[in-house]
Amino acid sequence: MILQTTYFPNRTAFAPGDTLRFVNVSGRAHRVNSSGGGWTTGTIAHGEEVTLEIDATMAGRFHGKSQRLIEGRLDLARRSLAP
Repeated sequence: MILQTTYFPNRTAFAPGDTLRFVNVSGRAHRVNSSGGGWTTGTIAHGEEVTLEIDATMAGRFHGKSQRLIEGRLDLARRSLAP
């Protein structure tokens, strides 16, 4: 979720092929960009959502500006150690 002053959750673990959904409830249009410039959601109007299929190149920080600069992070999920 995109809130006024943060992303919730602001850190997400994923596996390649997962789908990530950004839902904008911030009260204004918002664009999420990777800090490395590799991907963007484009502009998401308040009350709308965008889904992205995640791949390993998308790991790292992302940011956007609502009432202030807000940041989040995508981390590759660790493989289970269970047999």
